[in-house]
Amino acid sequence: MRITVLAGGVGAARFLRGLKAEAPDADITVIGNTGDDITLFGLHVSPDLDTVMYTLGGGISEEQGWGRDADTFTVLAELSAYSAGSGWSGPDWFNLGDKDFATHIVRTSMLASGQPLSAATAALCERWQPGVTLIPMTDDWTETHVVLAGDPGEPGPGQPGPGQPRPGQPRPGQPRPGQPRPGQGNRRASRRGQASPGPAAPCTSRSGGYGCMPRCPRPTSSSRGRPRPGPPRACSRRSPRPTWSCSRPPTRW
Repeated sequence: MRITVLAGGVGAARFLRGLKAEAPDADITVIGNTGDDITLFGLHVSPDLDTVMYTLGGGISEEQGWGRDADTFTVLAELSAYSAGSGWSGPDWFNLGDKDFATHIVRTSMLASGQPLSAATAALCERWQPGVTLIPMTDDWTETHVVLAGDPGEPGPGQPGPGQPRPGQPRPGQPRPGQPRPGQGNRRASRRGQASPGPAAPCTSRSGGYGCMPRCPRPTSSSRGRPRPGPPRACSRRSPRPTWSCSRPPTRW
């Protein structure tokens, strides 16, 4: 039997523990919430994914319902000491234990190397063996904002909170929107008809393929209709569509 569960944090983790007890042979897939993910002290924290992983793996603090059992807060105390005597200030409303820091360091390191959140989650679960397949609801950065009317101190819609990346900002190691991946040529040109910098993408079809527009056919003579010698030229059309260039001769239609 296969079961798929949409899960949040503490309540969902306890529900899943009961579900496993009632259906020990079921193949359970848990899609965890990442809408509460946050960046603290430069580390990517996924509180709901961690709560499910710790609870089903036997490492949760039963008294709190979140965080590691028998955890200490030495690192957090040291960070607070730095913020008290310098211009730097860290968040004081979210407690991270010393053991919990290790989880976030591993996740952030994997994300910085270019791996998706799903791969980082799978690697963390290799240690805890939660007995379910835990995957994030998305590999993209997703934020939840609550805007209070009449409170000028709160961030507005689409504005990041203190220490938060801006909406749409990629994680460390991931290309920004519109930035070509390594080895990939630019697929667009400017709206003024000028070719974008970088290597041109090769044509893959009669229409120029994805990444380039078809070139203008060679001018023909008025007598026999044969193409004149010379290299092909790029089209120059007065239209809002950009003019792209190809790296191989055009196909004769």
